[in-house]
Amino acid sequence: GYADAQIKVETSETVELIQAALIEDWVELGEAIADGMGALVLPIGRSFAVPWSTYSSNGATIAEYNPRFNPVHHGQGVLADNEIINVMHAQMHHCLPFDTQFSPYQAFLYAIDGLPAGTYNVSMGFNWGSNVVNGKTYQFTLTQPLPAGGQLCGFYGAPDQSPSNWKVYAFASQTTTTATETVSVTEGSSGTSLGTFTAAGVAVPASGTPSSAASVTISNTAYTYYGLNSLYRVGYGNNRWLHSPLRKYLNSYGFNWWAPATVFDRPPAYASRNGFLSGFPEEFLSIVKPIARKTACNYITDGGTSGSPEYDTTYDMFTLPSGLEHFLQDTTSFGGAQGKEGEPWEYWERVAGSASPLGWSSWGNESTYHPEYVQYDIASPTTTRSVWMRSANRGNGNHVAGVTSSGSCSSNSAINGHRAAPACAIG
Repeated sequence: GYADAQIKVETSETVELIQAALIEDWVELGEAIADGMGALVLPIGRSFAVPWSTYSSNGATIAEYNPRFNPVHHGQGVLADNEIINVMHAQMHHCLPFDTQFSPYQAFLYAIDGLPAGTYNVSMGFNWGSNVVNGKTYQFTLTQPLPAGGQLCGFYGAPDQSPSNWKVYAFASQTTTTATETVSVTEGSSGTSLGTFTAAGVAVPASGTPSSAASVTISNTAYTYYGLNSLYRVGYGNNRWLHSPLRKYLNSYGFNWWAPATVFDRPPAYASRNGFLSGFPEEFLSIVKPIARKTACNYITDGGTSGSPEYDTTYDMFTLPSGLEHFLQDTTSFGGAQGKEGEPWEYWERVAGSASPLGWSSWGNESTYHPEYVQYDIASPTTTRSVWMRSANRGNGNHVAGVTSSGSCSSNSAINGHRAAPACAIG
């Protein structure tokens, strides 16, 4: 046990005995790491297994796994009360057995007071791709009133879809998954203007609720709403880790864990699954520490500039590595060249086989890919998967960093169904 681990280590056999003893006792392992012995008892290159299961809503086990965790870095972490502790960062060797959107499509309008049936229009306030044209206006007609707390969604994939394919979907609430109606969009300015889409959209603070609202008057009645959201997030999802449902899932127990983090949020496809923490033994979770993790915000929707980012600080039991922690270069696009998204993890440095952090990939240029970073499915260990990091591509509101199944270290739209290989801090 841990008491034995405090003796002077003189032989490799003694080290092996200590390691084996501590891996069998989570509490003692946590104590050893807290006392600064993490690199001794679980050095980089060793791994350990933790049982993890998924359940149905009636409590029946769907699948049981025994995922291996790699110690990826030994260092220190900061708790919410500013206490500094010794920790061992450990990451699942394989990724989760199902797709995880970083964010679904977001709503473009949240109706505080509801909206009556009728014709409405929105304008485009910037150019994006070949289909979003600054100055053009589009109209749609709601045949049913939208209740208070309802949302309007649509314009999915706007820059890559012909306007003739654009739709508007009305949802009675943030949690309903079936639209009350789906209506076509046509070019024109009939009806009531709801505003102009911009890249930035209405400012959404950390609380998730904008500080100001818009209003329209129809038949002498005023209707207030939050809008309009960033067209980036409407078209391809939100890249802010603070608000990501994936972050919520990884740090939740039980069912019904999903709740909207912003007024524009919609339920992710995996909202019906039991929270990630539910699958682990409580003895293991007792040594997982919610330490501070900094993540740079994109400067289009969340403030800051290219050279001077704003950062969110979250205290998560489980997280995803940042680009910097994944031993990739800290740039103005990923991280902000500030070194605040953590420090390079030794495990990924060894995998990279490089004295300096690897460069980010150029999509389609395979000479810039890093196949050594490719990760595999826990349910199918020979199947490669694309996995998320938590870093935003700071030059837009919807792209998130990740490693594709072919080894491209770049970014993809938050709505994509990539996998996750979560990491935690033990101490």
